[in-house]
Amino acid sequence: MPADTLVPRLWSEGITASAAEVVALTISQCSASPGWARSMLSAISRGAVAAGGPLTLSPTASRFDSAIFFLRYSAYLAGRSQTSAGIAGDNCVYTSKALEAGGWSRTAGFWEVEVNKLLAERGDSIAWVPEAEMEFGDGGSVTANTRRRFVHGRHFGASRRIDRGESSTRILLASPLVPMVLFGRAVRRAWPSKEYRRKLIAAAPAFAVLSAAWALGEAVGAIGGRSAHRS
Repeated sequence: MPADTLVPRLWSEGITASAAEVVALTISQCSASPGWARSMLSAISRGAVAAGGPLTLSPTASRFDSAIFFLRYSAYLAGRSQTSAGIAGDNCVYTSKALEAGGWSRTAGFWEVEVNKLLAERGDSIAWVPEAEMEFGDGGSVTANTRRRFVHGRHFGASRRIDRGESSTRILLASPLVPMVLFGRAVRRAWPSKEYRRKLIAAAPAFAVLSAAWALGEAVGAIGGRSAHRS
């Protein structure tokens, strides 16, 4: 695929090419913990159609890497209880039967939030596997990540407008508050850990840049922008 292809589009291409009964998703910036596959497959053998685990931050991560981590993964920190259907696409597995249920397409990409919502509405079991950790390391360049946050935000804004029927005006008016809301969530989730608390504070300026890019993308999506397959 071209170098600027978004991850959800890469995932959909990989899923389409797979003939396995269970498909795993992650990104190159993540590394699996020992026993990761075994613990995920154990959850599938107990009846789950999908499973996901927590993400941890590499001790060598830069401030910008930390900002990416807390913006994207604060809901999936190790040690947190997971009672909703939320699992991160960067650390998950799905059965082929679950993937056949829909919620994604090869051309539009695999957006795990939409797929997980569909599975939950069907009553399918989505397992949270605390033992299946992924460690997030080098996130890449500032420019590339800022552009990705904008494009992902645009997809989300368009989804809110088209799929959920939310008012474009409401999304636009709320967009300036989005960075503060996102940072507040990250603080609430990371604060119990002294290490994460310190790293989140140090990463706050970079977090502001990335979350502002997301908020701008949401606003663009709300006024007629469409999701893109490339950043």
